[in-house]
Formats: sequence, structure tokens, C-alpha cells
Amino acid sequence: MLGGRELMETSEIRNVADTRQVKESAKQARYSREQELNDLRGVMETPYGRRFMFRLLEFCGLNRTVFHASGSFMYFNEGARSVALSVEKDLKESCFDLLQLMELEARKKEETNA
Repeated sequence: MLGGRELMETSEIRNVADTRQVKESAKQARYSREQELNDLRGVMETPYGRRFMFRLLEFCGLNRTVFHASGSFMYFNEGARSVALSVEKDLKESCFDLLQLMELEARKKEETNA
């Protein structure tokens, strides 16, 4: 989830027995999540945004194995991959069509460079 820390700060509940506070907190959390997904869609609507997101997902090892003989490297690789999986989940939720377009554009670029 993008901006998870912000989400917790803006949806703070001081009294769980106060239904107004609970409802307001839920409303703020929904708005924050919608804004995160809209921001992500805005990035993906541009060709340079899609190229950046593809590089980020590749760099984080989305489609690579995390295995390494050293446990420390393996833990590091899994942490990076966890970021990629989270971003991919958000992309699927906010703009699945643009995620597919990004992958298609990357494949075409690989074919022309091969």
C-alpha cells in the first residue's frame, strides 16, 4: 500500500466508542486510498510514467527469484520484491489496462533491441 504511514496519521481515532470519529476515520482512509490509486493512474497515463514503473518493477525483482546462497542477500532480495509486488497490486487495482499496455510496450522495446 502506498502511503501507509500517512493513512494511519490522517485516520487517527481518539475514542473508538465515538461512532462519528470511527465513520470520519473510515471516510478519510477511503479518500486517501482513492487518491493514491488516482495518482498512480496519472503516472501510468504517460509513456514516460509507464517506462519508469516498468524499470522500478524490474529493479525490484518482480519476476526474478530471490534465492541466493547468502541468507542476507536473499532477505534483501525478498524485501525489494515485496515492494514490487505491492506496487503491482496497486497497479492492477487502479489501472489494469495501463499495466497491460506497459508490459506490451516493454516487450516491443525488447524485440526491437534484440
